[in-house]
Amino acid sequence: MKRRKHSSRWEWVVEVLLWVPELLIMPVRMLYWLLRGIGKVVINLFDGI
Repeated sequence: MKRRKHSSRWEWVVEVLLWVPELLIMPVRMLYWLLRGIGKVVINLFDGI
């Protein structure tokens, strides 16, 4: 019989714990980039006047 390689539950728990902060931070980071980009466009529009 061949043995299947099963990852342990602890490996899965550690993997999830490493991904949770990234999943929480990414939307905030994307919102920051979006607002920063819009701000730069608005400033450039009024800078030419």
